[in-house]
Amino acid sequence: MRTLLVLIFVFSMSQINVWAMKNFQQYPYPEVFVDSGRLRLDSVMTYHFISETDSSLLVKEYYKFEKSGEITNYEGIKWNKDSGKLESRNIGEFDIINTYYGNNSIIGYIWKNNDWIETEKYTGTYLEKEKTQIYEDYTFNEETGKWILVSKAKQQFNKDEKLVLSNFNSYSYENGELNYMRKAEFTYTPNGKIESLKNFRFDSGQNSWNLRSNASYHYHQNQELDSMIMDQWHQLPDGEIQHRRYKEDYDVNLSEDRPNFIFYDWDTTSLSWQPFRKRETQKKEFESIEQEFLWESENNSWKNNSVTITELNEAGKNVRFERLSTNYNQEKYGNRKLFKYGPGGYKLIEENFDWDNDQNDWVIKEKKYYFYNWGELTNLEESITVYPNPAREELNIAMENPLTGDLLISVFDMQGRMLQNVKLEKEDIISTYRLDHLDISEGAYILKFDIGNHSAIKRFVRY
Repeated sequence: MRTLLVLIFVFSMSQINVWAMKNFQQYPYPEVFVDSGRLRLDSVMTYHFISETDSSLLVKEYYKFEKSGEITNYEGIKWNKDSGKLESRNIGEFDIINTYYGNNSIIGYIWKNNDWIETEKYTGTYLEKEKTQIYEDYTFNEETGKWILVSKAKQQFNKDEKLVLSNFNSYSYENGELNYMRKAEFTYTPNGKIESLKNFRFDSGQNSWNLRSNASYHYHQNQELDSMIMDQWHQLPDGEIQHRRYKEDYDVNLSEDRPNFIFYDWDTTSLSWQPFRKRETQKKEFESIEQEFLWESENNSWKNNSVTITELNEAGKNVRFERLSTNYNQEKYGNRKLFKYGPGGYKLIEENFDWDNDQNDWVIKEKKYYFYNWGELTNLEESITVYPNPAREELNIAMENPLTGDLLISVFDMQGRMLQNVKLEKEDIISTYRLDHLDISEGAYILKFDIGNHSAIKRFVRY
């Protein structure tokens, strides 16, 4: 069966964000999973803009999927935008259990002496019985021809798949000994909400863990988040430990992922909470505006520090994300993303902009093009939906497949006699049709679809 390469607009690649694991942020996980199970992200081409009109290819990424829709292989090739030559390459294999953990690996190469040389390797292993995820980071030693372990992280989950312990350790090149670095411990309420989070850093001199931060979360009776109080300890250059305490009060009426809040610092002189920062969000039907303010004690007032705008289309897809902030020198800086989608709701183009103070405007820096393909179409019937069923006066037909061309739709009774037919042109991957004024009596009927060398049968009832 011929595979058709399709170019459609889609949502951006998502990346797993694992605490203390820098390498895992390089793992690509595109949000491309379709109910029909046939549309797959084939590749992503990223272009870097040297100027507003001149660009060069920066990264090529390729994907492979299982029939279930889970990604199995990834390859990314990067070019040196200045020389236009190959620079690095990542190849990965994945066995993802869910969004948070799985068995996976990725190997990084650099282009050297007209050949790919192994440089880095990241692996993830999930132990089902122990509910533990292990990540390991290696570098390749060309002299010995062996991989050297440089860091290791472990995450442990409870029976509800909540993260309860996260460790991050590093290894020394000299003696291969394990060096503890930091760990985080989580506890949860009986309702599964986070109750406390403690962060530790290892003191090799004292051979012990030192508490660096301790956060406690407090909830209203309706389980909405009320406040978070955190204590932090920082070691100054002279060895002195500095203690800081702060809290965040949340808007109980706004149960969103990013609710409004006011951030306070504890003033050890007045023994009171002093405002420091706050966030306010205004929501409209297709747009939200989030503003952050800093408290100016001299003027006893709030000063706007940043504005974040998120704009959605009617399908709920993000079409614009824009964040513009002001630093202490009153200079603006920020990032803007624009997304374009195709008829199936899949992202096709993503544009990234940076704020330019000289031009006082957004300047394009990067542009991504998303390409898709369809797997082998083994069952045309599965790609056709007929509704409502039973039907009265009209019948709607939705088709989602890569076939295009002349489409013949015929209505047969249960004795095989053709009662009606209509010839249409199918031009798009996702197409909808309506059969009006069904001039047939009540009963069960057969719809036959013919397009190219493909045929399918659907049944419906007229009442």
